[in-house]
Amino acid sequence: MQQQIIGASNCVPSVIQVICKTCCIEAGIESTIPGERKEIDHDLKKLRDSVLRVFHAKYMGKVVGLAQGKRRARAVHNTYFDIVASIARDRRSEIPTASLYQDVVGTVADRDERKRKATSFYNCLNNLEEVIAEQRLEDTLHFAKGKAVSIEDPTFRFYMNLLDIDEIRRRVAIRTSHYPYDVAVSFAGDIRSKVEEFVRALQDRGLSVFYDFDQQAMLWGQDLSVLLSQVYSSEALYMVVFLSESYPERDWTEFEVSIGKSAAKKRTQEYLLPVIVDDVKVVGISDTIGHVDLRKVTIERAADMLAEKVQTAGADAET
Repeated sequence: MQQQIIGASNCVPSVIQVICKTCCIEAGIESTIPGERKEIDHDLKKLRDSVLRVFHAKYMGKVVGLAQGKRRARAVHNTYFDIVASIARDRRSEIPTASLYQDVVGTVADRDERKRKATSFYNCLNNLEEVIAEQRLEDTLHFAKGKAVSIEDPTFRFYMNLLDIDEIRRRVAIRTSHYPYDVAVSFAGDIRSKVEEFVRALQDRGLSVFYDFDQQAMLWGQDLSVLLSQVYSSEALYMVVFLSESYPERDWTEFEVSIGKSAAKKRTQEYLLPVIVDDVKVVGISDTIGHVDLRKVTIERAADMLAEKVQTAGADAET
């Protein structure tokens, strides 16, 4: 037992104290017994849950928040959770970014999925310092961009070593959607600046978005009618349609929305999400369909609403 405590605690006094206290409580010893020596023989593995409970109040909520990521939104790839799971599996107090990348991205077999995962991974790393600050973990975790994640508090390293990562998975409600993209956007080119602001806001919240300017390498040389038909019909959880004055006048937008309307008929949940930019009628999109009006709400608020919708869809997929 003594060797188990030494090995598990990495000789950190505060961790040793917690383990020893838990051993005494489990053995029914709640106070010092004068002039008497009593040997306690426990297997640390059997004490795991009791030891973890000591730290849950301090760390569990923060670890869940870290796994949920920026503004409590999740990427289609659940990458924030994957980063936390990788940290939990690794026993080191300083984990190189390259090791995290290999564990989170390098193990993805499909090449296209690996590319998307890599993009999601780097987006998450760009926001990791902010997420750490939001969870008030600055004194516990330190992220040196491009280098490593360092665990500054030994008790947190010990907690992560014992943590049941499946419990975090359940609390985060990881979405198992098979769609490569959370959102595909359809718009007329003259409002691109507004759409791009919306897209970046979604990406900041961890969502995976099909946006043509981000996919130029993939689109280059392809038959766009075939590729876009596939994206708008079967590769996105939601299709956001920006209804502006010029939207009905463009050939590509008419093509995209016709695919979206056909796809919507095959979905068990809503698919087309109208965003009003101007007063305009689009054939097949009724005025009675719930929409977001950018003349009344900010892009940031609209992005929050969509992130919440994606998250709810993910939770529903788990039940």
